[in-house]
Amino acid sequence: MAPNQLSPEEVLRTRSSPTIWPCMKKRPHPATPGPLHFVTVATHKRIPLFRSQQLCREFFAALTEIKTRFPFELDAYVLLPDHLHLLLRPSDGNVSRLLQKIKSLAARRIVERLKAMGSHKTLTSLKKATPGRRSHRFQVFQQSFRDLLLESPWMVKQKIDYIHKNPISERLVENVADYPWSSWRAIHERSGEPVPVDSLPV
Repeated sequence: MAPNQLSPEEVLRTRSSPTIWPCMKKRPHPATPGPLHFVTVATHKRIPLFRSQQLCREFFAALTEIKTRFPFELDAYVLLPDHLHLLLRPSDGNVSRLLQKIKSLAARRIVERLKAMGSHKTLTSLKKATPGRRSHRFQVFQQSFRDLLLESPWMVKQKIDYIHKNPISERLVENVADYPWSSWRAIHERSGEPVPVDSLPV
């Protein structure tokens, strides 16, 4: 038998013995921006909160603040009465965490504005049956959201067109340029209103 060769008994013993690996913590993979996300967020119970221009301004103020504090790429958007679409790319690739920050700050601003406006009926419709862990009494947005990865230029263009034509589909305006709460003017007129976009199509 060669010096390093196992005997038949040792081979059987090795094969039948379970392999025990040391307990190791998984290291998280490094976050990367990845493709663009087309996300849809709806208001709680589809309440048409954003028929109010004041609440629209509060949402975009929150979006601007989050973008300043936690930079991310924003390429298109539209805010409709009971839902919104965003075309964005989180800097760390974590779209859930980014949307949580946006929704949380926007909800706080919207609730405070409703209180200042004396909109008790709307506040009542947003009130939770039981407060959450942080004693939040109101829910402005649905917790879940829809997320579609855009992995080709064609998909990006198609979604930008969809975003800007959405107010027409909802019968809010007849011309895309007339709707004040989308990125159409920011892209096509370079106005930066209501919020600047990062990547302008050629």
